[in-house]
This record gives sequence, structure tokens and C-alpha cells, in this order.
Amino acid sequence: MKKTLAAALTLMLVAVSAGCTTINPTTAGPTQTAAQASPTPGGFQISLPTAAPTTDPAAAAQPDPTETLMPVTVESQQMTLSFYFGDRTGTYSGETVNGLPNGYGTFSTQNEDEIPWTYEGEWADGHFEGEGATYWDDGFWETGTYAYDALNGSGAEYWGDAVVYEGNYLDGTYDGYGKLYNISGIPMYTGDFSNGFIDESEKARSLRLETYQALCLEIDYEDYMYDSSYVGTDIAVSGIVFYIWPQYEGDEYYGSFLMYEPDNPDNIIEVNYNYSLGETTIQDDTTVMLWGTMTGYYTYTTEDGRELTVPQIQAWNMLQGYGVD
Repeated sequence: MKKTLAAALTLMLVAVSAGCTTINPTTAGPTQTAAQASPTPGGFQISLPTAAPTTDPAAAAQPDPTETLMPVTVESQQMTLSFYFGDRTGTYSGETVNGLPNGYGTFSTQNEDEIPWTYEGEWADGHFEGEGATYWDDGFWETGTYAYDALNGSGAEYWGDAVVYEGNYLDGTYDGYGKLYNISGIPMYTGDFSNGFIDESEKARSLRLETYQALCLEIDYEDYMYDSSYVGTDIAVSGIVFYIWPQYEGDEYYGSFLMYEPDNPDNIIEVNYNYSLGETTIQDDTTVMLWGTMTGYYTYTTEDGRELTVPQIQAWNMLQGYGVD
């Protein structure tokens, strides 16, 4: 081994003394091989030993996490996004980074009931994040601060131009301090909410509802059914529940149902109601007395295919098991 090494060194010295071109170690980098070195006039190729790479090639190939990628603006691009509430396919217009909405943009799709909706606002890595608003084609819309694809923090809900709620949200649900309004923009409840439920003491609830009930009018069904000037009027009605709209998971605080007047099954009313914490939810065949605001008219299709239009009431107080024969 020593003889072989000595012979190699002698050969190198002879080549240098004969006027060969030497290889500068600083120009023959770590990746240079003997075949890449410049040949000497004597026909020899000299490759000087180089230091081992100080950087892992695999690590060097990774993107710099501190590097800022420039956003790309797209127009009406179809994409499927994985939200916290499920995947949705739709069209997106706005800023993107790495193919995902980032910055400001608009996404249009539809919900599980095939009702189209659009979110317009701020995004982060394909999720609603920051200030924005969501609009449904049925006239409902919400606006506020989003996180994890839902309102979290301050926000508000509207039907058309009429405010429904203003206050704090947690994962898209009323939680904390807020206000519920009737269709005329009058606050009907101001106070705390817990996971969507009105959260107040029994004393405060009794005082609030006794005051409100005294303002409600008793009006014949035919009058407010066929005269839209009663929209926005506070009325007192009784009935028997015969259909309850299915609730989505997490929406147990809100009930919608159909009832008919006890003396006339053809006099049907659609009722919406925000439950209080601990209140019993409505059941079929329950007799009720309620006080609420007439909000308009609701059209639905019966099981036998008929379309019916009925008055719609937002109830603010409801007594179940009320004495209706």
C-alpha cells in the first residue's frame, strides 16, 4: 500500500514538473469527478481529493420555510375544498397560493339541501379565516369574523335587509353576549347565549315575556292570512303541532314546525322558535299557545304533492300542553 501511494505521488510530481496544468481545489467543487477534470498535456488526468459535502443533498432540495410565495389570482376556477364541515366542489375567484385560496376571494357552491351559497372574504390555506360574509340564495346571509370555516367572534345574521342576530359566535353558533331581533328590527332578547340557547334566569325570562305578551293582538286567521299588512305585527295564536322540520346536528336550539288551529285543521301556520336553555323541545300532537311576530308567508309541498302557502310566525314565547280541546 505504501509503495502504491508513493508511486502515485511521484507520478503527480513528474506531471507538474513537466508543465502540466494543475487543478485548483477551489474550482473543482465537491461534485467534480476525475472524468470532469481538465486533461494534462501528457495525457494524464489528475483528480485531487475533495472534502465531503457539508450539506445533506436531500435537505438542500427542501423549500425554504421562510420563503414567501407570491399569490396567483385565478378567475372562476373549479376546485374541491376540504372544509371543517365537509368537502365542497365549486368555483373560486381570487388569490391563491400553492393552488389553495389564500388572501381574498369568492367561492360558490351549494349545501346538502342543494341551496346555492357563496362565501366572500379572507382565506388561509383553503379555509375561511378572517373577515368575510356568506350568502344563501334563499335570502339568508351572515357576516363577521371567521375561523375554522365558521363564525367565531363577532358577527351578525340577516334575512334580506332585516337583521336577525348581532353578537358573539362560537363555531357558527350564538354563544356569549348577543341580541335577537324581530322582522321590524326591534330587539326581542338582549343577553347571554349558550351554544345557541337563550341563557337567562327564570325571573328575567318571566319579566321579559309578560311584558311582551301584553303587546300581542288576537287576530282572526283569515285576516293575517290574506292581508300582508299584518307582517311585522305581534300576535297571539294557539294550535296543534302536526309536523316538525328535521334538525341538523348542532341546531337543537332552534325549532321549526307546522301547526293548525284547533277548530280548523285547514288553518295552518309555520312557526320558528329559538329555545331557552333547559326548555323542552316540541313534539308532534302537542298543543301550544304562542306569542310572536308575523314575518311573512311560507310555501311548502305536501306529501300528496300540493303546494300550500301559509302565514309564518317567529315565536318569542311558547307554552306547551296549553289547554286546547
